[in-house]
Amino acid sequence: MEFQETPEEKLREWFKRLDKRQQNEVVFARIYKDEFGHGTDGHNRLTLIATMAEMLDELEDTLTPGEEAGEEEAE
Repeated sequence: MEFQETPEEKLREWFKRLDKRQQNEVVFARIYKDEFGHGTDGHNRLTLIATMAEMLDELEDTLTPGEEAGEEEAE
């Protein structure tokens, strides 16, 4: 099963570095954390992945203030 990443995830530099299988895992973990989170097998793993993805988003935002992710500087 393949999950569709959000437009925001497509722009994230850290997300682009993952292979498709890893991207699907992150997308599913975020869906699980936001929509379900009922303590199934792998609950801690999924919530950890989603939390770390959120932390990477925040870190990327602080490292490139005022720029869109993936946007190259003009020379």
